[in-house]
Amino acid sequence: MQFRLAFMGIDGQKLEMLFIAVEERGKCLGKKLLRYGIENFEFRGRLGALQEQRFTKKDWMLFRNKIGDWQEAYMDRLNKEYIELLSEDANPSEKFWRLDRRIKEDRKKTGVHLEMSRSNLVYNIISLISDSAISFEDLEEFSDELKETVKCLC
Repeated sequence: MQFRLAFMGIDGQKLEMLFIAVEERGKCLGKKLLRYGIENFEFRGRLGALQEQRFTKKDWMLFRNKIGDWQEAYMDRLNKEYIELLSEDANPSEKFWRLDRRIKEDRKKTGVHLEMSRSNLVYNIISLISDSAISFEDLEEFSDELKETVKCLC
């Protein structure tokens, strides 16, 4: 007997659907499938029909108002981590190159840099949560539809 816990439907480079069995929600299957698709099908930011009609104009405006503060708080945390790294007892060159690698990795994260478009809203929020730039609690003011979509994918 076969059991299907989750599956996704892809059209080109767009994720058009993602289904998670009700009893399997909250176990990170959506997040794992999303990451698999990003890594293997290059649909970064292209969630297609998955996010259509899943958020309101108010959600978009709220996101635009909050993203700057979220990113500033995230980068402040990164700066403190960099200071800690530079304060370690190690050779200056080792610290320099470790910091260089770390900054190169962090620059790619949504908490530092994102493509600001309405079509990327859900993807950006999921990425911010995944990178620990925000938590699900930061979405308190957003619509239930958006929160449910994000919850299913995180």
